Amino acid sequence: MFDVHHVGMRASVMAGRSTSALIFAFIFFAASVAFGPAHAQTAGAIRPSVKATQEVIKPETRVPAPVYRSVFSSLPQGVETGTVDWRQANAQAGQFPRGHADLLKWEQKNPAGLPQRPQGARP
Repeated sequence: MFDVHHVGMRASVMAGRSTSALIFAFIFFAASVAFGPAHAQTAGAIRPSVKATQEVIKPETRVPAPVYRSVFSSLPQGVETGTVDWRQANAQAGQFPRGHADLLKWEQKNPAGLPQRPQGARP
C-alpha cells in the first residue's frame, strides 16, 4: 500500500535535514572566508634585525651567566631535625626478623622505651 501521508512526512524530514546542512555549510564557509586569512602571514611580514643577528653570532659577545636556583629549595624540609645513618637504621630494623609481631613483643617487654603520652591526651 502507498500512503501519501507518510511520504509527505518523510519528505519534510529530509527537507529539514538538508536545510540545516545547508545553513551549517554557509556558516562554515562564511567563517573560513572571514577568519581564515587573518592567521596567515605574508612573505615579507617577518624581517629579522640584521645588526642584532650579526652581534649575536660573534664569539666575543658577552652573555650573562645563568642564575642557578634549585627546584627543590622551596620544598618543605619536613619535621625531622637530624639524620640517621642508614646502616644503623637497617640494623635496628633487622633485630625484628618476624616484623611487626616481634616489635609488639619487644614493646610489651620494654614499656620504658616507649614515648609517654602527655596527660589528658586521648589515644
